[in-house]
Amino acid sequence: MKGFVISLLAVAAVSSASADLLIDPTGGTVLFDSTENHDDQIVFRNFGFNFPTSTGNITGLNVSINGNLNSNGDWSYYNEALSRTTGTFIAPLWDDHYIFKGSGESIVETKTADYYAVTWDVAHYGNALARQTFQAVLFGASTTLKGVTYSAGDVVFAYGMLTPNASDTSATVGTSFGTDPTPVPGSASGIISTSNPSLISDNLGDYIVYNQDGHTYRAGVVPEPSAFLALGFPMLALAFRRKRK
Repeated sequence: MKGFVISLLAVAAVSSASADLLIDPTGGTVLFDSTENHDDQIVFRNFGFNFPTSTGNITGLNVSINGNLNSNGDWSYYNEALSRTTGTFIAPLWDDHYIFKGSGESIVETKTADYYAVTWDVAHYGNALARQTFQAVLFGASTTLKGVTYSAGDVVFAYGMLTPNASDTSATVGTSFGTDPTPVPGSASGIISTSNPSLISDNLGDYIVYNQDGHTYRAGVVPEPSAFLALGFPMLALAFRRKRK
């Protein structure tokens, strides 16, 4: 989509996942923590600046435990195609996430006058060992971070720890502003599954920038497909996904 930028950054899991993120969440505001279990919850947060989109400026969004920012109050654990979302929907990893009591997991907000970031450190519902760390950063002004300059309206998705979870089926990655969805490159819907595994190794394995003119380019080192699959991000058919409580 013209007039909007998404960047996707994924790296292999290391002992400190936050080292692989664009913004260090240390010292940020904790929105959810592991003092108790958290499931399918949202909280509205203000950015502190106007964030420009194709449908006008926005000043805040709901932060969902399930890996997205949205304007419609959506807490759903069941990820769908971006075209089925409404309003503003920014999904670095829309999936059935959970924070287990005593796990040390959290969702943290970091904001300055120039950018707003949310970092998810969560597990998958029903699997406390399937820990995922990822981040969304929204820019309200031109900012240079780690040698890259971002403009107002840009979004970055960064990925740290992606732990194996054989019981998972799919996740949705991308953005939508009104009726203007921008899925992860190579997926018409934004859904990543075993039906399109190259999206994992090719697109989430390097740094992809959507320029304001609608063109894309890659930067950074692309991990070997086998190395990224070792992250354990198996995606199976969405049709088979059900959540039990």
